[in-house]
Amino acid sequence: MTASSNKISLYLKKTGSPSDLTVYILADNGGVPSKSVVGSTTLSANGVSASYGWVDASFSTPPGLVGGLTYWLAVDAGSSSTKYWTIGSQPTTAMATASACNSADWGASTPVWTDAGRDYDSRSGPAA
Repeated sequence: MTASSNKISLYLKKTGSPSDLTVYILADNGGVPSKSVVGSTTLSANGVSASYGWVDASFSTPPGLVGGLTYWLAVDAGSSSTKYWTIGSQPTTAMATASACNSADWGASTPVWTDAGRDYDSRSGPAA
């Protein structure tokens, strides 16, 4: 079964004036994210406040997602000690239905992923 989602909602805030955030849906590669982009969109920093809140990142073309397959949500933005994003999260628990990874080398041909030890807050919405 193939389904579409036209938006991803992230529970986040910004500090300072960070660059816009790129949101990706990635295919799975043996339990870690692959570099195969299923869908992507840009979340404007102008639409995000300094307080946590749910913010929608909408896809102009909803990515087709196949039931039973694992996908990864990835976010990418510039790095600065005074202008950055913070995504809401909680410690990973046995009840978690998803896992989270970090990579400091997304630009590499094969990024190295490490367990973040956290579950990041996100939700998706159906295509209209």
